[in-house]
Amino acid sequence: MAGTGVLIALFAGLLPLFFGQPFLSGLWLGKVGSPLLFDVGVYLAVIGSVLMILLNVEEELS
Repeated sequence: MAGTGVLIALFAGLLPLFFGQPFLSGLWLGKVGSPLLFDVGVYLAVIGSVLMILLNVEEELS
């Protein structure tokens, strides 16, 4: 989950480069924009990292 989130955030940052805009600039494709994709990617990366930490702590306690 964390890796997928990082890839989505990276894709959202690189997407404007294909349209001649700077890295991480806001690009709107219909109702979904690159800032939303970046936020979803960061959300998945954080949730995935926290879940990994919690699972490692739980394994050590068992």
